[in-house]
Amino acid sequence: DFKKVRQIPNMSEEPVTKYFGEEDEAMDGEEGGDNVVETPLAIVMQFLLEQGYTESLKILETESGKKYYSGAVKKGSRLLTILDENATMKTLSSFSELSLEHRADEEALLLPGDNNYVKEKFHSFEGVHTANILCFRFSPDTEQTLCATSSTDKTIKITDFTTGELKHNLAIHSGPALSLAWNPVAHNVIASCSMDGAVCITDLSHPPFPAVQWKSHAKYAVRVRWHPSGNMLASASYDKTLCIYSGDISNPASFKVVRELSFLSNIEAITFTHDGKKLIVAVREDNFLHLIDLTTFDREKLNVNENGDNHVSFSIMDINLTPDGKYLLLSTDSDRLILFRIADSHHARIFYGASNDEFSQPRNLVSPSGKYVYSTSQDNQICVWDVSTQKLVANLKGHTALVRDLDYHPQKSLLGSVSFDKSIILWK
Repeated sequence: DFKKVRQIPNMSEEPVTKYFGEEDEAMDGEEGGDNVVETPLAIVMQFLLEQGYTESLKILETESGKKYYSGAVKKGSRLLTILDENATMKTLSSFSELSLEHRADEEALLLPGDNNYVKEKFHSFEGVHTANILCFRFSPDTEQTLCATSSTDKTIKITDFTTGELKHNLAIHSGPALSLAWNPVAHNVIASCSMDGAVCITDLSHPPFPAVQWKSHAKYAVRVRWHPSGNMLASASYDKTLCIYSGDISNPASFKVVRELSFLSNIEAITFTHDGKKLIVAVREDNFLHLIDLTTFDREKLNVNENGDNHVSFSIMDINLTPDGKYLLLSTDSDRLILFRIADSHHARIFYGASNDEFSQPRNLVSPSGKYVYSTSQDNQICVWDVSTQKLVANLKGHTALVRDLDYHPQKSLLGSVSFDKSIILWK
């Protein structure tokens, strides 16, 4: 009896210089963009590099006699995508079965980005709040340089983000505000909701502050969002209820609660569709997105499982529409983001690289061009992906504690983020 002993490669040998595509290895990847042939070896090497297993990658390169290069695999996180879908990416035959409209959508996603994404820290300032910062929103008024922030110090601050000058200090909640939203029409009006269950509308140009307040929820109120018209507001809570308010935005005090809807679990995220016809709701431990018709208040459900089953493998923690309104960017509590096509529940892209588990509160956004997506990560970074390739193109490092929120300026190529390190950072 004997055991076959596997030889460990000698890492002191001459480095491997043979690249994918050399000699007569027909199945190896070759440089050349769309002509690259992805091999299992290249995909495994990509996985090792993306996960930080650099020593393992060196050993595999030595054993295989092949050197990995970034063009050997066309899309990022290829192995994780294959495992997640339990199949390879859609083949040409399945692509041909798509409707003309969906085929055009797929082709649009493949158009390369313009390299116009934020890459570096531009400016930071501290001292605005005395405790962890929870929310950040740029003012939609592009003629001003204002941003709104909230904190566990129970204040909401309106600050000039170019100078750090404090413009308004609002102490309108008895608990920390967990969500902020500027009105898209009346740019001096801001909505907020808090751990105390209260929802407020504040008109910064006309005291008293707030203009109107409701104790709408029995537990944490975690989200507020404005309708595109500016005349409707929605709030969501961990008491499993959604409240809808309506009024004339020229007179914020006219707003009243017009509907309360209940769900089976905590509501994590809400957003209005661009046409203003529906409100989309994401609920924890639910494999469905809920679409509320804003005329009849009837409900429609969209299964986020692409195969149509009812297994709950993740919770949706944040949702944002792409500029064309055809896709939702879904943040999950399982280290991935999904670009979800609303029309047919297709997972058009799956993004890996951010660390977010069941205890996280990730936040995401889509760039105005729709070509790049951003997400917070529990390792204090902000991740940036190219939609066309699905590849992670940047990790924005600057915060020293958990990044809690982020927002994109409505006009400038500028990203703002806030953190439990009590700082505000602007990225360009």
